[in-house]
Amino acid sequence: MRVAKKCLDLKAYNAGISRAYYAAFQRAEYHLRTSGYFRYQAYLAKIGADSHVPHGKMQLALAECLIMEKKTIKPQEINLYDDLYRKRRLADYTDQMLGETDLAACIKNLEIIMAAI
Repeated sequence: MRVAKKCLDLKAYNAGISRAYYAAFQRAEYHLRTSGYFRYQAYLAKIGADSHVPHGKMQLALAECLIMEKKTIKPQEINLYDDLYRKRRLADYTDQMLGETDLAACIKNLEIIMAAI
């Protein structure tokens, strides 16, 4: 999260958006692996993955885990993860240069996700 915020100061918006997403991804991955409720290896087998939850499946895995833990999370909050994922793909895989408002929104979304996890 600190690197994403530093990218805002440096006007490195696409890099910051990528960092914001990966901060959420890494925190989600850690949470899934260490949750006392979520059966990580069983989930990997269910989705046909080998060693980790793929990016495109992380939002669903995280939602399932939080439900198992009986954590209160609003649907619009868990959807912020998908928004970070979409923006990261734009920032990393297209020629589109995203701006300050895009990165600021990603940082805000990241903070909400981190608080929910």
